[in-house]
Amino acid sequence: MVPGTQKAVLYCRVAGERHKEQGYRLYSQEQRGREYAPAQGYDVEKVFTDVGSAGADFIIRPGMAALHNYLRENIGTSYVVIFDNQKRLARDVASHIRLRSMLTNHNAKLESLKFKFDDLPARKF
Repeated sequence: MVPGTQKAVLYCRVAGERHKEQGYRLYSQEQRGREYAPAQGYDVEKVFTDVGSAGADFIIRPGMAALHNYLRENIGTSYVVIFDNQKRLARDVASHIRLRSMLTNHNAKLESLKFKFDDLPARKF
């Protein structure tokens, strides 16, 4: 890693084995994230994955729980959490707000390959 490069982690999720087999694979999400990261000046440190859906409560997914723990253990380090699209995280507004709050508390920010997050009120919603 080049000194001063932003650290990043990837989060990849598919809804279930059927989706995994039909091409919505974890591998393709990871590859897109790994291609995106260096172009943005990010160094991917770790990848977290989930197969299956835990409904709106994202934190009970094993991969998301591991990501949460990893960020908590490395609270002094700033991370970018890269994911494919917002449906990979949570499907309702309240869960997205909880997730973004959790990441902010752990010195991390979200970045999607398919959606621009910023601080404009409409985008926050």
